[in-house]
Amino acid sequence: MSEVIRCLAQRRARIWTVALTEFGVYAHGRTLAVLQENLVGAFTLAGVPFSGVEVVADTPGLEAMRAAHSTYEAALEEAVAELAVRRTPLRDMAAATGVSMAEVKRVLAARAESAEESAEFPQTLEGSSEGG
Repeated sequence: MSEVIRCLAQRRARIWTVALTEFGVYAHGRTLAVLQENLVGAFTLAGVPFSGVEVVADTPGLEAMRAAHSTYEAALEEAVAELAVRRTPLRDMAAATGVSMAEVKRVLAARAESAEESAEFPQTLEGSSEGG
């Protein structure tokens, strides 16, 4: 089964480049969109089965930004969870966290979905090993 291939693009002078030695593929482009088109062509020419190509710009600044965003998302989820336990109204949650009510609803929906998945596949330590 083919899958989406994730490629980390590096900025070299005025072009983006990707080198995937495991597939024998190298591509470049002035923009990320052109790079993605070139990668699709390169994978096709190399006979690599794929269902899509995801290009991710990779620079130290962008990596720091992604880490900060991830930390922010985790803090927002924790804050909304704390407020939800205290039965805080959605409008107050939005005001307290500085995000829109739609964002609060998204966080709550994601938590509910995660809780449903956890209920479907409980992971307990007790009884996990046989004959102990």
